[in-house]
Amino acid sequence: MIAHAPDGGWGWIVVIATFIITLLCSGSAYSFGVIYAALLDAFGKSSAATAWVGSIANVVFALATPVGVLLARWLGHRKTVMLGAMLATVGYLSSAFVTQLYQLYFTFGVLVSGGCSLAYISGIEMTSQYFEKKLAIALGFAMAGTGAGWMRDMSGDYKGAFWLAAVSCFLAAVFALILPIVDSIIKRRQRKRRKGSNKQENVDIDDNYAEAELKTTD
Repeated sequence: MIAHAPDGGWGWIVVIATFIITLLCSGSAYSFGVIYAALLDAFGKSSAATAWVGSIANVVFALATPVGVLLARWLGHRKTVMLGAMLATVGYLSSAFVTQLYQLYFTFGVLVSGGCSLAYISGIEMTSQYFEKKLAIALGFAMAGTGAGWMRDMSGDYKGAFWLAAVSCFLAAVFALILPIVDSIIKRRQRKRRKGSNKQENVDIDDNYAEAELKTTD
């Protein structure tokens, strides 16, 4: 937890990270309507039976939200994002190999949606800790990734779409993994700059002191 929201700085990096995570992970889950027709053709089931895949996914996404909050406070936001993204990756890969429609109820409806929910809510909560006055703007940018995810073409071959979504969610997990590395690099550079400025200040102080001594001696 952050004691004081900085309203900027590293917080904007967190916003960009959350945008990418919601784009790659949650945006895929919300794109079910695009592959709905492909599932109808592939399995030949009724429209109601096929629609249950998306319905279960929406319910699980909502129910997993408080679980994601608890996990984020227990494991940490980054680890929860990674867990959710990997869970969604497994769900998408499993969905690409199903032979019956009802199997998607679990692979897509539970695994994918539950994993995306964990990643989504953790990213949003993490963003809210870095902002106070600019919170609305920050959350607006962060959550825009979900809508941008709909823009990707997931129509046609549903198996290819699931493979693409699996790769996207895996990339979200990798991005969450390397984020602390970027943070450490930035902080290391900031420390070097501070040391350099402190040394320059000490040199200036010594020069001023030497000049004062010379004037006193004269």
